Amino acid sequence: MSVVTVGDFDGVHLGHRALLREVVSYARSLETSSVVITFDRNTKAFLLKTTPYYLTDTEEKKDLFFSEGIDTVYTVPFDEDFCNMSSEEFLDFLRDRYDCTHLFGGSDFKFGKGGEGTLRDGVCCNGICQHVVDLKTDLVKISSSSIRAALAEGLIERANSWLGAAYSLSGTVVEGKHLGRTLGFPTVNLFAPDGKILPQNGVYVTETVIDGIVYRSLTNVGIRPTVKDGSIRNIETHLLDVDGDFYGRRITVRFLTRLRDEIQFSDLGELMRRLRLDKEMAFSWHNRKHFS
Repeated sequence: MSVVTVGDFDGVHLGHRALLREVVSYARSLETSSVVITFDRNTKAFLLKTTPYYLTDTEEKKDLFFSEGIDTVYTVPFDEDFCNMSSEEFLDFLRDRYDCTHLFGGSDFKFGKGGEGTLRDGVCCNGICQHVVDLKTDLVKISSSSIRAALAEGLIERANSWLGAAYSLSGTVVEGKHLGRTLGFPTVNLFAPDGKILPQNGVYVTETVIDGIVYRSLTNVGIRPTVKDGSIRNIETHLLDVDGDFYGRRITVRFLTRLRDEIQFSDLGELMRRLRLDKEMAFSWHNRKHFS
């Protein structure tokens, strides 16, 4: 016997978390397991044959599921066979493969080929009782697509408020062109995985996690137009409190607030003056948050 919820859960935002807490609470009341079934790819992109973009990768999602108290997470292939299941076959699949006796989802959750099945609160069929959870938070329906749109506009604080946590990028530090060090602003540089959504180009106050230690930081996302570096988007982070060689280390950059657009300066001297101001503003922001 298990209590199950199914979906992409991209971002694991506040609406998702409300659903996860309901699953965990109900499972504990029955003294049984809480289970999340998620997928190995972005389902909407697969169905529409478009390029997949995502807020959280599989490992990030798993960490967030477990942080909400979920007992077990399964990642299943979202392929043609899965898509072609009828609604009854889908319920049988959950019952037979995962011992599902209770299925939770939002009011817009659909299942089976073409979304033919919808959850009906309190209805039991195929040995599974269905539960519908209201995913609105403060009367606002939060969605992964609305968070993606906020990030695209650089509205990082809005995105964070809907996520319930700071939006983050994780990756391995790679060697850059050392221009930042030449200017007195050494940076750690990372490439986001393919498909990972980046915030709008600009300069952000951030915090960076390295080996479990959180450092105050300042991050530029963009193409570095002053040095005419091409069209590849870079993620360059200047650590405010420490300098060191972090090449090859895995880091996580959490975006806290946006300071300004990425600007093309007339020369490197003007760029340096603006970087000093950005650094002062980042220190000020972190200090206000620390003492507030």
